[in-house]
Amino acid sequence: MKKTSLLMALLLAACSGGNESTTVDLQVVTAPLDTATVTTDLGFQITLSEARLTVADVLFTTGENEQSLASRVWEWIVPSAHAHPGHFGGGEVAGELLGNFTLDWQDTAQPLGTATLITGPFTGVDFLLRRSEDGELGDPAFDGHSFYAAGTAEKDGQSYPFTALVRFADGTAVIGAYFVAEIDDSSAGTLSLALSLQDSFEGDTLFDGVDFLALDGDEPTIDIRPGSPEHNRLDRVLQSHDHYQIALD
Repeated sequence: MKKTSLLMALLLAACSGGNESTTVDLQVVTAPLDTATVTTDLGFQITLSEARLTVADVLFTTGENEQSLASRVWEWIVPSAHAHPGHFGGGEVAGELLGNFTLDWQDTAQPLGTATLITGPFTGVDFLLRRSEDGELGDPAFDGHSFYAAGTAEKDGQSYPFTALVRFADGTAVIGAYFVAEIDDSSAGTLSLALSLQDSFEGDTLFDGVDFLALDGDEPTIDIRPGSPEHNRLDRVLQSHDHYQIALD
């Protein structure tokens, strides 16, 4: 589905209701990697050195109208047989950055593309979690997965280097990530998409519940992989909107 078809449908719907709408193009980047040290519920101090996530079709939403035209258009993009529970919970679509992207959180912001947004208030962001290919996660051996992270967990003077590799079910999406902004014709700047180790609202961390001490073995690095309880927990947490946010800088 082409970008113009979705926005055209939304603009036509707005015009038919007597509202004049315009669009604004804004650059989208990944925010710098969150390297702050956070403490999990089990007392491990976590610091990340790498984080990558493969996604598709970043949609900017407004309101909470689950029966909107935009919801039906999104349902066309993601058939109901594959839709993850919670689709449309973030509101109706009023902007988009379509395509496949690798969110590679590095020391500096990394460009993703140009999003087109209809002027007005925004309350969230949705995006699909897709499986990687062609070494998008940094190593061809990781193809078919969606998230890779590397870092260190510390507790009681002991350090536990780790990596995590997560594979989501087909059709999984993040719904309602934090994005609050009023976009008008004069809006300028960059939309910066961040991964946060700690939920700024509730205080939960990305690695809550992971007991690195219990995982420690003979290998120099703890590797969290599909099939383990730790992987399944990360799978659930990364599907939620709690650890993503977009800001207009």
